[in-house]
Amino acid sequence: MADEDLGMLPYYMGIKGEEDCGPVGVYDASWAVNKNASEKDKKATLDFIKWMITDNEAKKILSKDMGFSVPFTTFTDDYQPDNPLTEAARAYSNDGKTEVRSFTIPDQQWQDDIASALVEYVQGTGKWDKVQSAFVDGWSTEWNNNEESLGSVPEAQKFDAKS
Repeated sequence: MADEDLGMLPYYMGIKGEEDCGPVGVYDASWAVNKNASEKDKKATLDFIKWMITDNEAKKILSKDMGFSVPFTTFTDDYQPDNPLTEAARAYSNDGKTEVRSFTIPDQQWQDDIASALVEYVQGTGKWDKVQSAFVDGWSTEWNNNEESLGSVPEAQKFDAKS
């Protein structure tokens, strides 16, 4: 598929305030420091992470050579990947939409609950309301868990599945 045929559309779910947000950037990989490592290794890890997002050659490797989306303030326009989807997402930000990013994909339990509800529905042993609840209520729980554990969901984006 040609780059010019790719784009991004907002996926709104009827949540108050979501029209002020851009698309969600889901990063399911995180950088971490092993709390059980030696102080020397912890420092080396932190130094490496800092190098990856501040050194111009490292930034080029991440964004241009590897093509990663780079949601760090140290990556100016010169260090953005040549990726039409990243460009589309950044266009929302440039239009003043709030960026939502850096939270994890919903856990396996959420996925299992939806799959189970869908199987029951397709087999005729379950109701659509159970599928809807598994998705909507489960997503609400996951969303709020991400805020609690990562502190990454702005207050305006907190939601209740019933609203």
